[in-house]
Amino acid sequence: LILIGYGLGAASKPFFALAGAPAMVFAARFADRIGKGIRGAPRDALVADVTPPSIRGRAYGVRQALDTVGGFLGPLLAIALMALFADDMRTVFWFALIPGAL
Repeated sequence: LILIGYGLGAASKPFFALAGAPAMVFAARFADRIGKGIRGAPRDALVADVTPPSIRGRAYGVRQALDTVGGFLGPLLAIALMALFADDMRTVFWFALIPGAL
């Protein structure tokens, strides 16, 4: 389920760059959010399963901190890429594929 969730999110990214109408953006966003919903609970269960009970709170804290850092640095990088590519949003969306592929 974790792989399906992350895969669905990554697979939706090219559709943002290819979108020619709002409906395609809506569909890509919908697929991305479905992927997020699918991966959340299994990911948290995996963290709980592989973490000793004595440091489980720290493990969840690190996971949340990394999520927050990504939520901050991602848009910051997008702003920098928009400046670099003269507001070419399609090119910036193509760059969004890199983290998903990794």
